[in-house]
Amino acid sequence: LVMGLNDPNWLPSLTALDLSFAHLGVQGAEYLASALNPKKGGKGKLVSLTLVHNGIGSGGAAAFAAAIMYNSNLTRLDVTSNRITEKGAGALAESLRKRKSVLCY
Repeated sequence: LVMGLNDPNWLPSLTALDLSFAHLGVQGAEYLASALNPKKGGKGKLVSLTLVHNGIGSGGAAAFAAAIMYNSNLTRLDVTSNRITEKGAGALAESLRKRKSVLCY
């Protein structure tokens, strides 16, 4: 999946992805976030990403915080029910504050 998101020839029309209950965990979230982070070579074109109940925790939240700060394509991120602590929520809030475009979550 991550390799596909980084390949512009693979599903170029993919704009929404729902991975709810996919058991990604922190490591899966970090891989996915890197695929969406242009600063790490990510080329993902997703507009909407739903990750409900994946156990991404604060580590995954921090990875997505870094990705969403620089990815202007992603305008909707749902990380409901992911055991995100105050630290992870703070990282997301800070990246949203610095972000140049609007993101709904």
